[in-house]
Amino acid sequence: MGRMTRTQITLEPDEHLFLKTRAAEEGTSLSAIIRTLVREKMEQIQSERPSVRELAGLITGSDFSGKDHDRILYGEPAPEPTGKSVTTPPRRTKPRRGGHGTASRR
Repeated sequence: MGRMTRTQITLEPDEHLFLKTRAAEEGTSLSAIIRTLVREKMEQIQSERPSVRELAGLITGSDFSGKDHDRILYGEPAPEPTGKSVTTPPRRTKPRRGGHGTASRR
């Protein structure tokens, strides 16, 4: 294990009793129990996230594509196809002064 960071937390009495009891049952420290629970939760969250390959639609047999990422990540329903193509409006550019991007001297 690498370098650890010391922190302080505030617990409800029942939470503290739960952790103390579990630590005593396992013959370890309260800190070790908390680290284990945090690590387990981190691993659970990581395993529930789709992989980059799933998001990119690169897995054989997958119909995911880049346009599906919001639906996959946030659970939003897929948008209904409109049949209209989306176009990007033209960029507005400011006229240049002094020619070729150089500042004019006065």
